[in-house]
Amino acid sequence: MVRAKQELSNEQKLALSIVIHYDKLQGFQNGGRIYEIPESAGFQQKDLKSFQSRLSVSVTPLIYTYYKGLFANAKQYDASPDFIQSAIRVAFNYLPKGLQGVSGNINDIIERIRSNNSTKVDRFNAKIGGVYFLYRYAAHIDKDFRDSRDGGLTLPRNRRVIKACIDIKPVQEGERFPRFELRYRPSYRKDYSTSVGSVVLIDGARHMMMFGEDNRRSFPLYVLVNYDAEQTDSFSGLTIRMHDEGQVFAARVYFKRAEGLTFAQATERIRPFDEAVDEKPASGVTPQAHAEAKALAEEVRLILPLIHNRTECADGKT
Repeated sequence: MVRAKQELSNEQKLALSIVIHYDKLQGFQNGGRIYEIPESAGFQQKDLKSFQSRLSVSVTPLIYTYYKGLFANAKQYDASPDFIQSAIRVAFNYLPKGLQGVSGNINDIIERIRSNNSTKVDRFNAKIGGVYFLYRYAAHIDKDFRDSRDGGLTLPRNRRVIKACIDIKPVQEGERFPRFELRYRPSYRKDYSTSVGSVVLIDGARHMMMFGEDNRRSFPLYVLVNYDAEQTDSFSGLTIRMHDEGQVFAARVYFKRAEGLTFAQATERIRPFDEAVDEKPASGVTPQAHAEAKALAEEVRLILPLIHNRTECADGKT
């Protein structure tokens, strides 16, 4: 039973209101003229009306308990349409045994794998949110490979590193998941590209799964991060994304907090650059540009071993 001191989230209250309205409609569609509430429920019609208009009344725990008894069971759940099933899961944190490990519905999968530990979610909101730089190697496609002396294909010695930035936003009131916005600047573009999405804490909040979409194409961006809630300034992960020419790549990625920078300020510093820079400027390169390139290479010198040789195309090329 829900105790009076136990507060429901706004999300649960909204979902509960949907369940109540659905139950009323079901009664009328089945020939009923009056929506009846048994005296044993402990609340009256006026309480229900107040809850549905304000989402909060003194007998909210009793309303919650009554409808949980009606709907949080396999028989009623299975008889409900998909969108009501979603409301039942959210309102009552309900997941039928029949769904354990067998349902392929994306909403069911997320409900099974996401962490509901409020303490760990609060810790994430307090410590992980903020602006980070991301580092990964640029994806390489066929034209980037060169013939080697033994007749095979090899990549140039000096590979390109992508420096991007991401703003991880703590979960907001009325939302289920934290959000993120990621910006990066491909080598052939002067303007930056954006991906937005949500963060799902999984595996007992020992990992976070970022799932989003690139604003330039209808293709998902997926990042799986293994992080320590106490180590909030840097962590690493694996990303799967589509290359600008259509190939799908997986690559290791490293997050480093952008101390003292706003998201806009961090955006000004993102760019692709070479993993190493010669001591002397190449022909046509100004001393200032050469110095900036060397500074970037030095910036990631200790990061590169964490992401080196870890970019792989779905067709097997690396």
